[in-house]
Parts: sequence; structure tokens; C-alpha cells
Amino acid sequence: MEIGQCLKAYLASCNESDTAIAVAATIGLIADTGIGLAATIANGPLGTKFAEEHGDTNADGDAQRGLDLFADDRFLTALSHSPVGVYASEELSQPVLIDASRPLALAIDPLDGSSNIDTNVSIGTIFSVRPFSGDRMEPFLCDGRQQLAAGFLIYGPQLALVLTMGQGTAIFIYSRAAGDFLLSTPACEIPAKRPEFAINASNYRHWE
Repeated sequence: MEIGQCLKAYLASCNESDTAIAVAATIGLIADTGIGLAATIANGPLGTKFAEEHGDTNADGDAQRGLDLFADDRFLTALSHSPVGVYASEELSQPVLIDASRPLALAIDPLDGSSNIDTNVSIGTIFSVRPFSGDRMEPFLCDGRQQLAAGFLIYGPQLALVLTMGQGTAIFIYSRAAGDFLLSTPACEIPAKRPEFAINASNYRHWE
């Protein structure tokens, strides 16, 4: 991998097997959907009132906002035309069976951190691609080592895609000029030693 390589070329090189080709096609659709979603998020309060709470809660008990449901619908619609056979979202109570004959399962949080929309803080999409053999629940209960790919999109000062397909973790930044994500960090690793680390201190009262 070379810095500046576009995501389309990177994914096109993932042709070792039918499964790898299916995973690459799925990642491409997630990335394209994220580009459109980023444009909607960027409108903020100038667009439809997506930041308002919808009145319901998701599977984790978080309040759902209009933008949560909008993002979920965007990803489910896009992935209905992909190798994904079953779709599990934080915004839905049960996985959606799209097509039992397809080879992949997707677990996704369509818009993590939507409570930060009002304060113009970065939010994101988190996803995991897994093998699927026809059982609607099995892919989401199995060992995480069975993942075929995983990553997240960050909607912030840059639109970033952090991605692993089993061969290390790479970071891509969306370029409007190129119309694609371009590789910025070929091999992202957490250093063995750092002078600081971050925690969510608001949960301190729950720790043993």
C-alpha cells in the first residue's frame, strides 16, 4: 500500500477469493453511503431537524434522534444491493434478514455519538463484516476472530475511514478533488508506550 492510493484501487486488489471480493464490494458501499451521509450531517441545523430526539430508544437504551434513523435507513437501503445477507443495527431490535443465500453479515452502529450533533463534535459509523451461512442470529453471537473486516467512519473536520480487512489497520481520508478516499496511514498501530491515555471518567462511579 502506498500513501495516496485510492480506496477503489485498494479494494480492487482484494481479489484473492470470492469472499474477499464480496467483502471489498461491501466496504465500497459503506464508504459511498458515508460520503452522502457526511453531506447531510454538514448541513446541521440548516437542514431538516435530524438532531431532535425521535421519542424512542435503541437496543442499548440510548435516545434515538432523527439522524440515527436516517443513517440506519441509508445503510440498510445501500446494503440491500450488496453481498450482505443479514443486517444487525443498534437502531433495530432484531437483525434484518435480507437474503439467506448471500455470504456476509453486517453489524453496524449507523451513527455513534449522535447526542453530540448539537455541539458540532465528531460523530461516526462503526461496522463489522462477518461470514453468513443462513442463520439470522449466529453471525452476531460467534467469536470476534471470525470477523472478515471492521472499521469506522469519522464525520469531522475530515471524513475519515479507518479500516482493517485482516492485514493491519489503514486510514483513508476523503478527497473531494479525487472523489474517493485516499490512503493517509498504511499501517496504524497503538504505540507500546505513551505518556497519556483517555478514559470516560463519567463512568468512574460504576467501576469496582
